Amino acid sequence: MVEKHKKPPGRPRGFDMEQAIQAARDVFWNKGYDGTSLDDLQEAMGIGRPSLYHAFGDKRSLFLKTLEHYNQNVAAKALGQLRSSSDVHQAMRALFCQVASNTYADSRQLGCMVGCVAASVDDPTVKAYLSSSGVAVQQLLETRLQEAVEQGQLPADFPVHSRARRSFELMLGLGFRARSGATLDELLLDAEDCANLITARPVADKN
Repeated sequence: MVEKHKKPPGRPRGFDMEQAIQAARDVFWNKGYDGTSLDDLQEAMGIGRPSLYHAFGDKRSLFLKTLEHYNQNVAAKALGQLRSSSDVHQAMRALFCQVASNTYADSRQLGCMVGCVAASVDDPTVKAYLSSSGVAVQQLLETRLQEAVEQGQLPADFPVHSRARRSFELMLGLGFRARSGATLDELLLDAEDCANLITARPVADKN
């Protein structure tokens, strides 16, 4: 009888996944999606093409991984500021100031990884990811503003939905300002204005 042997365990990956994704993210961030080749990614990540395909799939799948990494490590840092203060105005101010700092740093690459780099990619899967992540951000903003209404910090007729949407648009606008050459001091002043606009008492604003 032939003795059956268990298959040896698969050979462990010879690279750090987190570092590889971050390296790929930086390449996409500096060269854009279309300007990045598989050779660029292999060189930056320090892995061969078979390993790249095995671990991440195709170029689009890897790009989506880098967007997730950006959202979890950069965008989340800004959105976390929504809970930095019990005062809604201070929380929104902290949010916009963090976005200003992030976008100023991002301007050394091609701008915001999501708002500039990913937004220029003509791919339905990437566009769907951007749409869903944008909705998620606006929901977080809306939740924070609605809590402020319930706590009496904002008036009962405060247009929560439209102000959340405008907050998201202003966040993207700060990225454009940074790419246009605004200094960090100018961006931080813009952030103050953004917070004032969002938390201002509505006059003719419609929800």
